[in-house]
Amino acid sequence: MEHDASATLVRDGEILVAISQERLTRIKKDHRFKPDHLINYVLDATGYSIYDIDYVAVSTFMQGFGIRMFAHETPVNCVHDPRTLEILDRGHFLTFPWINDTVSVMPEEKYYAAVDIEIWGVRKPGFMVSHHIAHGSAAFYTSKFENAAIFSLDASTVSTHTPEASSLFMYGSGNKVYKLYSPGCMVGYMFENRCMDVGMGSGTYKAGSLMGLAPYGEVLPQAVEFEDELTASFWERKIAPRSYEEHLKWQWNLLSGMPPHVRFPKEMADSKKSMDIAASTQYIYEKTVTKFLDRLHKETRHLNENNLCLTGGSFLNCASNGKYIKNTELWENVHLMPACGDDGTCIGAALYVTHCIFDVPRFKMKRTSFMFTGKDYEIPNFPEWRNSVDLDYTELARMIKDGKVIAWYNGKSEYGPRALGNRSFLADPRSSVMRDHINFNVKNREWFRPFAPMVIAEKASEWFELDHESPFMLEAVPVVEDKKDLIPAVQHVDGTSRAQTVKQKDNPKIYKLLKAFEKETGVPILLNTSLNLAGEPLVETPQDAFNLFVRGNVDVLVIGEKMYIK
Repeated sequence: MEHDASATLVRDGEILVAISQERLTRIKKDHRFKPDHLINYVLDATGYSIYDIDYVAVSTFMQGFGIRMFAHETPVNCVHDPRTLEILDRGHFLTFPWINDTVSVMPEEKYYAAVDIEIWGVRKPGFMVSHHIAHGSAAFYTSKFENAAIFSLDASTVSTHTPEASSLFMYGSGNKVYKLYSPGCMVGYMFENRCMDVGMGSGTYKAGSLMGLAPYGEVLPQAVEFEDELTASFWERKIAPRSYEEHLKWQWNLLSGMPPHVRFPKEMADSKKSMDIAASTQYIYEKTVTKFLDRLHKETRHLNENNLCLTGGSFLNCASNGKYIKNTELWENVHLMPACGDDGTCIGAALYVTHCIFDVPRFKMKRTSFMFTGKDYEIPNFPEWRNSVDLDYTELARMIKDGKVIAWYNGKSEYGPRALGNRSFLADPRSSVMRDHINFNVKNREWFRPFAPMVIAEKASEWFELDHESPFMLEAVPVVEDKKDLIPAVQHVDGTSRAQTVKQKDNPKIYKLLKAFEKETGVPILLNTSLNLAGEPLVETPQDAFNLFVRGNVDVLVIGEKMYIK
């Protein structure tokens, strides 16, 4: 129940299924909790019924203020004897009035509240888990680390933007996650607010656009001059120390020269001024994250074994992730979960209850168990489309070589916003015009948005400055100098790429296609971007994929063992 409503079913620490609501309602970033969609999905995928469920875990903000949750549908009630707390279809936060109850205000030593939760008339024992604890748990329990420091950072777009709701330092040890303290880092909210300032729109949807625009600009000298203040903790700031909203207004005035209340019109969203402000915002973000991560290492040096887990929507910032991982000498191992945004908190809440409350030993996860978490669909035939043939990898590689754009649908859907090879548009990375073609004619999005390469893992270091696996497309790395001219469609203006390394054991079908394309071209790389049109979430069902193929500017749809050709 966060910005990205989602649900999961976990058994003894094993993730059986997980899904974001946006995939089912087709409304991007859908925050409304729709039990008929989400709960039915996870039960249907696993063959369980509501009567088989032992406990319910809910991730919700609660530390420091009354429990709040997105309230939408009457079939779900939250019960705390002797009072029943009904979740009504109001479309806004429901604040429980008895603020002094232990269920509403969390003691410092506890990170959860025990409640009863009623679903479709069936009452189950449940736990409401603090938001950033859920983030941290999702990251730690999907890592291979026995001990690690954990940093959770997001925008915290709640009614009051508090430092506690924006960031948290934690550490994991064995099968437990422990809170340290909130460092007062609120830079995630700065990034979201700046999207609106430059005319792009809400940062909930446009943070990636601002990140994509940043390399076209130059860092403004005032961003460097005031770096100490701009990167300071909430409690260390000197300008507007009591209100982060006022501090953001000061930042905007500093960077833009505009009055604090005046934003750019949308026509200026890709102007030179906006480029420079985007570059400065990215600079501030990177310097801030580096400062706090160095602090976290120092304060957990006897606990972390040089292992770091990053989580929260802010760590979808690939440019920052790549620079920090490449340049840091403090951390030997860094883990990012592909669903590090709020959609991942359902997994975190469930795993926290499993391990921290019931002391269940950790389940040894393969990374595919949290990469591809959707359910298996029976692939139908589409008899209305007569031009179809059996899947032939060599022929498909030749089609890509000849400039065709492929809609690729395979197996279980990815968890998180990145297309990792099961719901993807695929194209030739060597084409100098392919990026513009897909941006303008296929996805209908901004001209400056880059595309990512997926690369055979064994060949990655030959093409990118990458000395480790990067399976989740969560870091931007430089392209090797003598390869830059060979793959223009998948490198950004600054010479970096959001490379995704692919191993055969993780995705045999996409690996086989990469090998076929390499045989045809000598390049072990494909352009990969999410299988959706502008403003839409990733497709979920076979019918979603076919509908996109029919109405979109796409040449071939691969689904199951068939190729549908226009």
